[in-house]
Amino acid sequence: MLSGKEHVARSRATDGAEEKAGLWPIMTAAWPSYDEYQTETEREIPVVVLERVSP
Repeated sequence: MLSGKEHVARSRATDGAEEKAGLWPIMTAAWPSYDEYQTETEREIPVVVLERVSP
């Protein structure tokens, strides 16, 4: 979720279908067009997780 603050973060792709399935509704709530786009393409849309890195 957006906090309005800057942070140092590490990115990673979701770790398997279960994690992606849990995050997909959050993504589509922010941008509903992801659902439509996924139906129009054969490629799997990746979900990238940002994890805060301690300073």
